[in-house]
Amino acid sequence: MWYVRKMVGAEILKLRKNKGQVITASLLTVGVVVIYFAVLEILHLSNSTTHGPAGGTSNYLNAVSLLIFIGSAAAIIIGARAGSIDESSGVFRDLVSSGRGRGSIYAARIGGAILFYLPFLVVALLLAMFATSIFHGTLPTPSASGYWNNFAVTIGVDIFNLIMALGIASLTLSRSITVGVLLVWVLFAQRLIVSITYLGGVRKAFPLVAEHSLNLSGRGPLNAPITEGTLAAVAVLVIWSLVSLGVGAMRTIKMDA
Repeated sequence: MWYVRKMVGAEILKLRKNKGQVITASLLTVGVVVIYFAVLEILHLSNSTTHGPAGGTSNYLNAVSLLIFIGSAAAIIIGARAGSIDESSGVFRDLVSSGRGRGSIYAARIGGAILFYLPFLVVALLLAMFATSIFHGTLPTPSASGYWNNFAVTIGVDIFNLIMALGIASLTLSRSITVGVLLVWVLFAQRLIVSITYLGGVRKAFPLVAEHSLNLSGRGPLNAPITEGTLAAVAVLVIWSLVSLGVGAMRTIKMDA
């Protein structure tokens, strides 16, 4: 257990030492929430007749949508770096030569990337919940289940995209290719494919439909023309995660040191 923690800690340190990754994670999670509620509150204070309170259920759901949309971009960037950093920096051979198993190296990447990114996302969500409650004025606030569902869905979707990026980056060994392909897939291509009604029930196999089905608010970037059951949605995301991690693991295990 101590050895595992040491390896995961080393992966976290690699990401923390890169100021670009820290800035990216901070701005695209915590920064987004702070700016969003700050702008709403300034507008409200300057003209309360036209602009309502900054908090409340509607603004909270909008903030969550931003965290899913922009936070997923941050997750993809971080996952892509975590999956390709060893090969791009030339340290993979040294890690293998030190006696570390390739499987354990890969597993440490996954744990390190998630544990690096998760605190930024959790803090951003807690700030959104706090601002929603403090600045709601006369507006209603979400119920406890409403907070929890959006909290869980946001974390699940963003971590899912991080895992996808890490697996694909471990396969391609290119951060730029991974980021480019996944951003197009997540933000544009998938939405176009899911909108094709001719595909029928096949569309339920796409992550966007699964993410939309888990999102009880039914708004924001997770909108899709069809839905599926909760268990089916979770299964879809798990399968996509396992496939992406699997191809990355095979590449890592078979790659020449």
